[in-house]
Amino acid sequence: MNQPAQPQTAVIEDGDIVFDCPSCAKSLGIDYHGAGYLVTCPHCGLEIQVPEVEVVEDPEGHIADAAHAQIALDDTTRMLNEKIIGLQKQQAATRKQFEKIGAEINELQKALDRMVALLTEAENG
Repeated sequence: MNQPAQPQTAVIEDGDIVFDCPSCAKSLGIDYHGAGYLVTCPHCGLEIQVPEVEVVEDPEGHIADAAHAQIALDDTTRMLNEKIIGLQKQQAATRKQFEKIGAEINELQKALDRMVALLTEAENG
């Protein structure tokens, strides 16, 4: 069996096999293609067989279902955020209309107050 390059200190990436040396307990990592090869521990020199890759299966498609659910959730969130923005604009426009109506009511109240004053003056006068 050919030996792959010796494990070196490096960043562990997805798919790498990470295992401990049975002699010195140092953590080692190697690309998944090295499964089953014999390597020498760079810390203690023991020759170790790289463990086989554990394959995680998803026979029921949970990972794909979760990805689809996340996409649907993102779409719903985007739609709801757009709706919120539309409702906020509508609320601002409605608030302006109520302010105009309130100003008109104040003018009507002033006119009614003047009429009441004139009627009171005419009765007393």
